[in-house]
Amino acid sequence: MLEGQPAPKVDFPINVFGMKFQTFLLTTEMKDVISAKELNMNCICFYIWWLHEHLDDTLHEKIIFVHPGLVSKAGTIAPQIEKRARIIADRLIDSKLAYLIFHPYNPRFHWVLAVIDFKLQTIYYLDSLLQ
Repeated sequence: MLEGQPAPKVDFPINVFGMKFQTFLLTTEMKDVISAKELNMNCICFYIWWLHEHLDDTLHEKIIFVHPGLVSKAGTIAPQIEKRARIIADRLIDSKLAYLIFHPYNPRFHWVLAVIDFKLQTIYYLDSLLQ
């Protein structure tokens, strides 16, 4: 990606978040990642895509990711709480074979991660700010 060049369009396959969508990888986002600044939703999606692509083939149906832009308060694509709840519920229903569901969430000003472990029937809430 060169300065002054248009941002490359990236097509996300349906198997990453349970839906197809397109996004762009901006130079500013890459600079934020490199300089360890706060990441935006697009950066989180690209990281999840990378993780998904590097999973062992036997884990693709056992580890499910929720699209962070559809469920977070900050920068949401679906702002109404009912729509966000329906998106999460639909993703849980689609994950019949899943062992783990990773749910990145931005309550307003930083990212947290909820992990649902179906085998242990446990939810882990990971927050680097301990809130």
